[in-house]
Amino acid sequence: MSCSMKGRSLLAVSSVLLLAACGGSSDGGKDVPQLRMQLFPSNLVSFYPQVADKEGIFKDNKLDVKLVPVASSPQALSAMLAGSLDLAPGTSDSFLLAKAKGTDAVAVAANTAQPVFQIVASSKYVAAGGDLQTKAETLTGKPIAVYGRGGTSDRFVNFLFESNKIASQPDYVIAGAAKTTSAFLADKVEFASDTVQIANLLEAAGKGGTYINCAVDKCAPGSEGDKQLYWTTAEFAEKNPDTVKRFIAAMDETNKWVHDPANKDAVIAHLKEFFPAPGGIDGDKYANLLYQSQLDFINSTELDPAAIKTSMNRLLELGQLKKPVDVKSMVWSQAPVK
Repeated sequence: MSCSMKGRSLLAVSSVLLLAACGGSSDGGKDVPQLRMQLFPSNLVSFYPQVADKEGIFKDNKLDVKLVPVASSPQALSAMLAGSLDLAPGTSDSFLLAKAKGTDAVAVAANTAQPVFQIVASSKYVAAGGDLQTKAETLTGKPIAVYGRGGTSDRFVNFLFESNKIASQPDYVIAGAAKTTSAFLADKVEFASDTVQIANLLEAAGKGGTYINCAVDKCAPGSEGDKQLYWTTAEFAEKNPDTVKRFIAAMDETNKWVHDPANKDAVIAHLKEFFPAPGGIDGDKYANLLYQSQLDFINSTELDPAAIKTSMNRLLELGQLKKPVDVKSMVWSQAPVK
């Protein structure tokens, strides 16, 4: 591939993507294919690829994987279409909306076994508890931190309001990840739509934790559509099937390594390295909370096409997708399917 990308208007996505696009295999061997994949900075959804890189699992599977930091799924999708990124983890919603516009993205494996986003809250609301309806109604009129508008984090809040028949609109505050944590620690917000690791971080800080988790709470049909899958373009998968299969094999091997009790100390050490606790927070407590969370959060590459369809139906109900798309065409023919 040349360093001139298709669609020069996408050059602004990230200069680091250009560097990845132009880089060669670090092993210098033609038999070791290079795979450029998105790394969600400081996010547990990218834990397995980071472990596979550090533990030599990619190398054992004859892969030269370049982890490219990209902050969002829309940016990653743009980079894939431009030819500067090969693979990205993401929930189905962004890729369904892209499919409706004519893109050829396909899912090749599952990443998370649980929905990515949950509602985290300050300690007083977590302690109060209640059923799902009560919890959802408590969000009314309260500022809710999200990553941005038009993404999975705010779609999850919209879904909770719609499915629980809450007439008012959510009051959004743009934050996400580190900014969400800072907002909680400064007592500026008491609710956020964010990931399990933010809930763990708040718990370690004594500031809060999980409030609504659709993996546990019986949310309405549609919540299972928020699991993450690994995506690439149909063109890349068709041209590089062995590379994609090697990646899937590496993730399966990583899964076994992470879940082996004999490797617990090494896994926790990696969690401390990749997700360091901010100053003033007990790093050991945070890492141990992350260890327990990720065991259920990420544990299989087998994807369920029904989850993509569920996500599509929710987008249709929310009016964000105007007509159904062909879900079958969004699953790679050689993907591990449940």
